[in-house]
Amino acid sequence: MSTREFFDSLADEELLRRVSTGGLTEEALGLALSELTNRGIPDPRQHAVNVSAEPADPTDFVILEKGLSRDEATSIACGLQSAGIPYAYGGIRRAQVSYARAIVASVDLIVRADQLAAAREAIAAYRRGDLSIDESFDPSVDA
Repeated sequence: MSTREFFDSLADEELLRRVSTGGLTEEALGLALSELTNRGIPDPRQHAVNVSAEPADPTDFVILEKGLSRDEATSIACGLQSAGIPYAYGGIRRAQVSYARAIVASVDLIVRADQLAAAREAIAAYRRGDLSIDESFDPSVDA
């Protein structure tokens, strides 16, 4: 079995874990990231939650939104990141579309319990359209 076939055979959660924990060669990491892209899953290293020097109690995290589509989870996650709110993906559920292929069916977003109120407000702003980019947006101008 080739490395590409190996990564293709892994469940989403296992593939995400292997990319997140490191230890892969550059070639293997490239193949794993390519497989994540094929599945429509964002690179988990870009959305890592900041970890303090002291280990966090797992009960410090709560579900912010449950059962989001992959695209909605990514959009909301970008808004949370812009607001400086740490988050993580949890409860990734897949739908089998063929024997060897699955797609992300839904995703949960989790946040620290002490950031829940701010995260809910960021989501409300996103859904109201307050975080949308209007026609006058110029990406070449730094804010």
